[in-house]
Amino acid sequence: MFSPFFCSKIAFAATDASADITQDTVWTKANSPYVVRDVSVAKGATLTVEPGVVVKFAGGFFNIYGNLNAHGTPEDHIYFTSITDDDWGGDTNGDGNSTVPKQDSWWGMTIDGSSTPSLSHIDLRYASNGIILRNASTSFEAASISNSGYGIEANSSSVHLRNYHAFDMYGDGIGAYSKSFVSVSSSTVENISQQSGILLFGSSTAYLDRVMIRGIHRIGIGLGIFGSSAIVSNSLIEGSDNSYDCGIYVTYDSDPSVRSTVMMSSSTIDHFSCGIGMSAGGFSIRNSSIQNNEAGISIFSNPNSQTSDIAQSSISNNSESGIENYAGMSIDARNNWWGDASGPFHPTSNATGTSNKIIDDQNRVQFSPWLTRMPGEKPTCCSNVLFIPGLEASSLFSRSSSSEKQLWVPSISTSIKGLYLDAEGKSLDPSVHAKDIISSTYGKDIYKTFIAGMDSLVHDGLINEWKAFPYDWRLDIADIAGDPGLINKIEGLASTSQTGKVTLLSHSNGGLISKMLDGILKKKNKESLIDKVIMVASPQLGTPADIGAQLHGDSQAIGGGVVVTARGARGLGINMPGAYGLLPQDAYFKASSDPIIRFDLSVDKVNSFRRTYGSSIASSSALRDFLLAKDGRFQAAYDDLASPSILKSSLFDIAATNHANIDSWIPGKDIGVYQIAGWGLPTVEGIRYAGKPKCSGISLFCKQGYVLDHKLLKSTRGDGTVTSRSAVATSEADNFYVNLASSSEKKSDLNHANILEAPLVQNLVGNIIKDRNDIALPEFVTRTEPVDTNSWIEVSVHSPVSLDMYDAHGNHTGLAKTQYPDSDLIFIDSEIMNSKYEEVGEGKYIYAMSGDPHTVKIQGQDIGLFSLELSETIGDKEVASTSFNDIPVSSSTKVSFDLRTVADVKELGVDIDGDGTVDQVVKNSVKPDLVGQIDFLMGILRTLGKKPEFLQDTFEKLRVVRDFLAKNNKEKSLKMLVNIETELSKTKEKKITADQVSKIIGIIEKIKFDIEEF
Repeated sequence: MFSPFFCSKIAFAATDASADITQDTVWTKANSPYVVRDVSVAKGATLTVEPGVVVKFAGGFFNIYGNLNAHGTPEDHIYFTSITDDDWGGDTNGDGNSTVPKQDSWWGMTIDGSSTPSLSHIDLRYASNGIILRNASTSFEAASISNSGYGIEANSSSVHLRNYHAFDMYGDGIGAYSKSFVSVSSSTVENISQQSGILLFGSSTAYLDRVMIRGIHRIGIGLGIFGSSAIVSNSLIEGSDNSYDCGIYVTYDSDPSVRSTVMMSSSTIDHFSCGIGMSAGGFSIRNSSIQNNEAGISIFSNPNSQTSDIAQSSISNNSESGIENYAGMSIDARNNWWGDASGPFHPTSNATGTSNKIIDDQNRVQFSPWLTRMPGEKPTCCSNVLFIPGLEASSLFSRSSSSEKQLWVPSISTSIKGLYLDAEGKSLDPSVHAKDIISSTYGKDIYKTFIAGMDSLVHDGLINEWKAFPYDWRLDIADIAGDPGLINKIEGLASTSQTGKVTLLSHSNGGLISKMLDGILKKKNKESLIDKVIMVASPQLGTPADIGAQLHGDSQAIGGGVVVTARGARGLGINMPGAYGLLPQDAYFKASSDPIIRFDLSVDKVNSFRRTYGSSIASSSALRDFLLAKDGRFQAAYDDLASPSILKSSLFDIAATNHANIDSWIPGKDIGVYQIAGWGLPTVEGIRYAGKPKCSGISLFCKQGYVLDHKLLKSTRGDGTVTSRSAVATSEADNFYVNLASSSEKKSDLNHANILEAPLVQNLVGNIIKDRNDIALPEFVTRTEPVDTNSWIEVSVHSPVSLDMYDAHGNHTGLAKTQYPDSDLIFIDSEIMNSKYEEVGEGKYIYAMSGDPHTVKIQGQDIGLFSLELSETIGDKEVASTSFNDIPVSSSTKVSFDLRTVADVKELGVDIDGDGTVDQVVKNSVKPDLVGQIDFLMGILRTLGKKPEFLQDTFEKLRVVRDFLAKNNKEKSLKMLVNIETELSKTKEKKITADQVSKIIGIIEKIKFDIEEF
């Protein structure tokens, strides 16, 4: 008879691999199992472990100082276990059943400061310590650790775990120490006997999403937070019948003054002696359940007491108490379900309550009002909705005696000049009018699925009606809000509403109109018609992005990859009241002390900005002076996008007056206000001006000088257009932050313009409309501003080259292949997830997340010099940067390089003549490579014709210059370069044009400039 375990007990031939690994090595499935004792992978060496390999340890350790490439597959995991484990790899020690595996059979794996990027589909068991990380950064996908002392321990490290499973251990399933960061998603930690499912210690941080911590026995803690912080969402922390400790325990580590915090949403704590226990720190809980414990929340002591809060949650079926507060700590526990509509029992404040008891001798627990039904129960009725769209989100038409012509969104053959206004902000064409909100444009959805979602609320009977209010977004918001037709719509919707009231739902600029409208209704004694005000991505305090748009025509995206040309956008904006309404005003600067405009020292080589305004602008009065040209500059020419335009004082002052009204807006006490901020995408927070070296002149001989250049300064605290501080500017409101960069439902081009197309935003808006007192938070939505842990890369080039990026699947970000030269529109691809292409001045920029494999391609477009700059940031902090400066190019030049992180890019291979072969390698350096520039110049000259003999004399002289530069002889180099310029300017060769000569001389002038500078 065959045993069912027969196959697993076979003694397979084993490979001894106990020697330290000092060079690249591959462990193959064919030679598996490998028997190991005390093995280290040396720094600089890579150990590759193939899928299906079994590694068995005869005691000892496994230390990784170099690289470990261990990627199993769902069908073929990689196994790390004890030599006595016959289940994996057979009876390797050939002793039958005389020895059996046990915990602590071997030390475990240590990854110590290595560059190991990730491990996947690995299983480890019977170790003392599982996996220890020291000063490392890595990620695990589908990893399992079992029958061991401890699971994964991070020391001064960063680790991302997805589909991680830790079980049957006496120690912590996950431990984080010494300022470590742990991100855990879709994972399970279970059957822990006496330690913590997850332990945080020493100022560490954890993000837990869709995590199950269960089967915590005896004195084990589900989540222990010691002098650290955790954010928990969509998770379960479950004990057992013999659990004597807490689901979450919050306290200090060695220093009682260190505060610990936990934020929890959409999660459950069940079956512990105490659901949440605290002796130092604070908590914030939303949309969660604390149930079936002895005590729901227990505050034992709190030497550094913080105010904590729990809302929209269920504290029920806890046998001893719902909350017991022995420390006199302030706890806001309003708007919760306690198990019965009568509320919690409190001996003095609610003696008739029949549900969970509150023990609070000092009356520091606020619990009234409480929910009278379970969170999530369907409300009885909801208000009708009026939707006010954002700027440029209503279609505009002009009317003649016989027809209508659509002006916005413009077609490829329509000029936007038909939308221009006069100096007073009045339309040059008085027949222009708004007709509909924009559902889709050029194949990209703006409000399409949002409209369908609103229709479904009517179909399901939750609301009786909803309407949109398209408007001429060019105009002053006070004129739009005062439109009698708008007030009539509100009255009509209120008359058919189930509540007799209306919810004002707005997007972007519509939020400013909503606040202005409510003020008008208040004066008419009609404010009682408003139930809720919901503002999505509204620039309530203005947006710094509008400064660059007004002055230079920067980043004027319609949405969905269509951009108005900078010239057309600036021409429209200069007389457009709606654009002035987005400029930051007094309230913006009161909310932020950061300068909104900065001037580099190099600006002094161009103009008097620094002498007039100082090194930066950080007040509304100074911004007004700059926008209105207190420095005395002249109005920029139509084609001069580098010079800032001069705005109109009358329109600026009207906008300032409007903002003074709406920035002091106080909603009525019966109006619920909700603010939804998009978050996580690079968003303009300011502008930096600098002087840029450039050859200029009207003859063949040009003079090396400086011209004005500017760059948009960005932070990820926004939706790509509006900063979060502006989107949540109203006090006494419910705030929500939508993490657009991390959402699994995110579209590749999701941003400010089409944020309402995100399913999670639609779900959130729907929940608010349904019942403002019971708002379930979708995934990736938080009530407090997230902490950005994403790493972003900015790639920028300066003319004359194009810039494109591709991911591993061929998705493209950059200018679309199809363009229309005579159109006012530019078409852009943003196919790569979390990427953006934009052009600012002469610069071309691509933003993308680091870590994923990307290929950057650069193509020359003319003769000239280009620079490449790379920077990597986490939040607002730059963590890496590099640059390649003043590389001569022609229209034949090509550059291509792979990009995961900025640190990986140390050199560029340049194909000068475009034949597919790298002709020259450029190192990143602050100082220009003068010899290399001469080599580049000679390579470019060779691309000018099939027979470059006519330039032979020039080549010979350039070789002489090269030799002089190699010997650091500046004087002779400069003299020879002047001689070359003179000869080139006199050439009558037909194979080279005067324009080409001029641009080559421009390159020589820059080389001369660099010789003198460096």
